[in-house]
Amino acid sequence: MSMKRLAIPLCAVFSLLVIAGILEMYVVLVPSSTEAVAAEGASSATHTPVLSQVKTAIVFEQRAELARQNEASVSVRSLVEPGTIVVDGAPITQAQAEALVNAGDDFAANVRYIDQKAVLPSGCELVALAVAMNAEGVEVSPGDFVEHLRIGSNAATDYLGDPLRNGGGLPPTVVAAANAWASSRNVGTRAFDLTGTAFSGVLALAKLGYPVVAWTTEGLEKPLFDGAEQSGLQWYSPEHCVVIYGVDGDDVLVSDSLEGLVRRNLSQFASIYEACGNKAILVQP
Repeated sequence: MSMKRLAIPLCAVFSLLVIAGILEMYVVLVPSSTEAVAAEGASSATHTPVLSQVKTAIVFEQRAELARQNEASVSVRSLVEPGTIVVDGAPITQAQAEALVNAGDDFAANVRYIDQKAVLPSGCELVALAVAMNAEGVEVSPGDFVEHLRIGSNAATDYLGDPLRNGGGLPPTVVAAANAWASSRNVGTRAFDLTGTAFSGVLALAKLGYPVVAWTTEGLEKPLFDGAEQSGLQWYSPEHCVVIYGVDGDDVLVSDSLEGLVRRNLSQFASIYEACGNKAILVQP
């Protein structure tokens, strides 16, 4: 075979080898589409667990927060049982209890102090009433209720004496004065007599954001009753009226028209509240 004829096959073989080498390099440097997909899947597999953990953590946190909210709601709702709150002489129904829970707001955060000595030296009940109404957005001063008081000698229906000098009143007469004033001013706010409400019910209302007007004694002294009962109510001394607006640990938060915004030992206050006959008023706008 001549060298010329041999050169042609050699050139062809050489060309094939070169082409094969280039293809091999391409295969090494640029993986096939199947390999690329596999590699991408491996990369995704590496990152997916991290993203999954983040999403799972967020879901767990959201569920935990929802559980905390539900627990708080259930805790408050469990306090507002039909038998613990009495309105205008009758225990509230379950539907009324739910309505109280749903209408609760942060009114109690607006409770302030009014010095009764500067406005009505003997009218702590009217001062407490004004504090509760102002907290719920109704502008009124303690003196505005005076003209609507029914003055008399029946502790169950009348205001005894004079709020400027030596007087006092129990829930029925204060509720009547509050509602008479509201009607005269076309104000939608109404006061409700809570006499008979357990202290746990009063605390539940305070936790829901309602400022509660409650009857107690000056200095949390033991109440002394005069013995005369009128329509199921007895006058006692030293009668006093304050606003309960919250609970903090073992303390109940009180707006006392004689002392200011103060703390009272919860168990001691509860004992005096009950000894005074579980008397209170709820104001709702």
